[in-house]
Amino acid sequence: MDGGWSMTRADPSGWQVRWDAARAASLIATGAWANLTMADHATALVNRSPNRVLAVEGDESFTAAALFAKSRKLADAMLRRGLRRGDRISFQLPNWHETMIIDLAATLAGMIVNPLVPIFREAEVGFMTREMGSRMIFVPAVFRGYDYVGMMGRVLAAAAGPPPEVVVVRGDAGHHTPFEALLASGQEGVQLPEVCPHDVKLALYTSGTTGRAKAVLHSHNTVGVMAEQFRTHMRITERDSLLVSSPVTHISGAILAFQLPWISGARAILLDVWNGSHAAELIREHAITLANGTAPFISDILQASEATGHRMPSLRVFLAGGAGIPQALAEEAYRRLENCVLFRCYGSTEVPTVTLGSMDRADMRLNVSTDGRPVFSELKIVDPVTELAVPAGAEGEIMMRGAQTMLGYLRQEDNLTAFDADGFFRSGDLGRFVLEDWIEISGRSKDIIIRSGENLSPKEIEDALLAHPDIATVAIVAKPSERTGEAACAFVVPKPGRVPTLKTIADLLIARGFAKQKIPEHLVIVDALPTTAAGKVQKHLLRERAKSMGFEA
Repeated sequence: MDGGWSMTRADPSGWQVRWDAARAASLIATGAWANLTMADHATALVNRSPNRVLAVEGDESFTAAALFAKSRKLADAMLRRGLRRGDRISFQLPNWHETMIIDLAATLAGMIVNPLVPIFREAEVGFMTREMGSRMIFVPAVFRGYDYVGMMGRVLAAAAGPPPEVVVVRGDAGHHTPFEALLASGQEGVQLPEVCPHDVKLALYTSGTTGRAKAVLHSHNTVGVMAEQFRTHMRITERDSLLVSSPVTHISGAILAFQLPWISGARAILLDVWNGSHAAELIREHAITLANGTAPFISDILQASEATGHRMPSLRVFLAGGAGIPQALAEEAYRRLENCVLFRCYGSTEVPTVTLGSMDRADMRLNVSTDGRPVFSELKIVDPVTELAVPAGAEGEIMMRGAQTMLGYLRQEDNLTAFDADGFFRSGDLGRFVLEDWIEISGRSKDIIIRSGENLSPKEIEDALLAHPDIATVAIVAKPSERTGEAACAFVVPKPGRVPTLKTIADLLIARGFAKQKIPEHLVIVDALPTTAAGKVQKHLLRERAKSMGFEA
């Protein structure tokens, strides 16, 4: 037991979720949980400001009333298809306005959204939609040259159970359902189900160290906390415009596109393919006030600023998460972006946005050298073995909890060691407190690679590569990269007389349907992997060796 939390509450999905009725009542009483769904916020905004432009994509603008009307029609259309409250719908889409309609429609109908990042291929999509029991999946016909309709054909062919209905957004749907046809089959004014804010609203996959991605479950209440953290701390109002360049299939992109606009009235400016020059143009054109991203995003925007001489005076906040930001880059951002504060944040899919930096430019030094202070959250630093508190300023494992803590993982076995007795989530990250409550992330005990903000599981890739005809054994670790933060580096012991190459490694992974993001970018041939006396690979030694190879541009 962890402070009253137990796996006894049944969700309309049929899943069991962690639940503590007394804690839930306290969170509602204190206002930490608004006890509302995003549909409630949307209804209030439409009643208040129906003609407010809430989203911009390219040359098109979408009012709150227009998005809400289409969302109601889509909710009705899905219900007419036989979907019900608690059913799961997946979507694998870029930052298009249709995602805002899909997300709100699912909320209105009491369904659970399962966003899948566009880089996933049939290996990931097949596993995730099967585990979810997805009833419907929305995909583009083609995006960035990749044929998603063709991919879904392979996913459906391999499906063991009832396959999801494939809805194709923009482009030739083939024998699948066109999005516009599905939308047209719904009616706007019909009665929709009552939805409880305690219900699961979001199922988002995160990479773990087991080689199997884990589904994180969030309720309407925990999702609402995420948006409220941003709105309150960064003082977001309807006068703000938000650059949504992080994928909306990530937790940060979802907050900016699906939640903040309905809660605050701020406009979401959607960007589906990152380009620094284009992003800079959008910042100028729409007087964007808030942007977020990883180090490459910041670098590209600064290059665009230097090339044009435009100092982007409208930009007042740049939120950096997903990986570390080099101090020199952060300091350059403070110099060039004259009205902007840039700070790092820290959190996870399980407990999003645990810390945020200061909104005061006078705190630049702390903003660029630390990962912020707790916001709506509690942190403690403990010895990773004993879980006893470490001395002030000492390094230890970060444990965290807050009103935005997930309801648990989908698979119950994944929850067994995820929390301590007081309900703190074991992050697996290492850090220390500086100046009392500022947090400094010093490393990760979890064996993951963060590439352009994506968490990659080395074990998943290693397991696949053991089938390579040239590989006897392999270990994959993070290698520093100026462009992506980290890159995957494969240390390979070849079979006698065989010579694996990056190309043959990539060919095997592509043939198995792996996302391009997961393909190692560096290969080091070794005679043996360093191991402990018990035979465990000493990855910290490999990480040090990869680091000593230097940064790659």
